[in-house]
Amino acid sequence: MVYLAGLILKWIAYALIPTVLLFGVGALVMAILWRFVLRPRKLSSGKGWLVLALVTLAFGGWRTWEVGQSFFHPELQMFRQYVAEPIPKAVKGLTPAIAAPVMFHDGAYIAFEAPPEVVEGIVNHSLKGAKTGEVIRKMKGQSRRGDADRVVIAGPDGQSYLPVDLEWVEREKSSESEWARGEIARFLKSGNGRAYVLLRSGDWGTFVSVLQYEPAQSRVVILQHLDRAR
Repeated sequence: MVYLAGLILKWIAYALIPTVLLFGVGALVMAILWRFVLRPRKLSSGKGWLVLALVTLAFGGWRTWEVGQSFFHPELQMFRQYVAEPIPKAVKGLTPAIAAPVMFHDGAYIAFEAPPEVVEGIVNHSLKGAKTGEVIRKMKGQSRRGDADRVVIAGPDGQSYLPVDLEWVEREKSSESEWARGEIARFLKSGNGRAYVLLRSGDWGTFVSVLQYEPAQSRVVILQHLDRAR
């Protein structure tokens, strides 16, 4: 019931309200046209209302479809919103990273198979339509507490993911990285793989992303945690 209520609230906010606003604006425009243009010329407004109705239905249907996709296939929206848009064709078997519902999670929680060049593109933000930097910029822009970074864990360029190991887990002590350290430690202790982390934190909030890569299976898991400070 909780998830159903969340779906209904999301549909109202993302689909119903914008659709009603669109129809309201369109109706206002049609009323003005009828009053000052069509009526003096004795022209019918029927076609205009028909076009408005079709546009409104199409817009509402598109928004409803997107809400449904984000609820029943959240992995698609997560990849497109937090990793890259479009999803590379080489990405296969895209699924949520855990069995628990993740449709309302803020950030990516996804697993998939991908070749090394796609993994490298994610790590370096070089994929077409890479979104990670944009997500961080939007988080900073939405906060009224300043955009300065207090903690940064990134590659040498200050933007890409940082390759990490168990020694890094033991050495890193910042409270902002506690969740990432736990996820990385569990992954590296469980088998042969590579781990990467990207973290930026300040008064504006915290963005932390962990990438786990198993080359033998071409398996990639991306786990993100976003803490937005308004």
